[in-house]
Amino acid sequence: MIPLSDNSPLWGAGHASAGDPARFDGHDVTANDSSSVAEILDAIAPDAPALVLIDHLAAHPGQRISSDAIIAEFPDEFTNRHSVADSTSRINAPFSERGFRPLFYWWKSKNGEPSTYAMKHSVAAVVRSVRRA
Repeated sequence: MIPLSDNSPLWGAGHASAGDPARFDGHDVTANDSSSVAEILDAIAPDAPALVLIDHLAAHPGQRISSDAIIAEFPDEFTNRHSVADSTSRINAPFSERGFRPLFYWWKSKNGEPSTYAMKHSVAAVVRSVRRA
């Protein structure tokens, strides 16, 4: 699958059926938000599955990665589709509370297919810069 560009209209279909659109009213993080991003990510346990997912998505910007592919890549952190989804729910609130959108987008599963997750290129650049610091 060809990676999505940051201006792809498919990003607008992300977060489908999330239930609370107000949670996603904010803006994508930018380089100007680096200190806030670092503070939020630093508050997460270093071995938390959520950080594994964030780092993986940041390493593959624009690529929609299925929960099944994430489980196959990281079987010690994720045992099933629910464990992937659960890890994502723990990281969204701190970003929303500061007026940011979640770091990644997701597309809800349909007809038994796995959900997919992706991170915009611009957001991935911010995440990679703060995670290396």
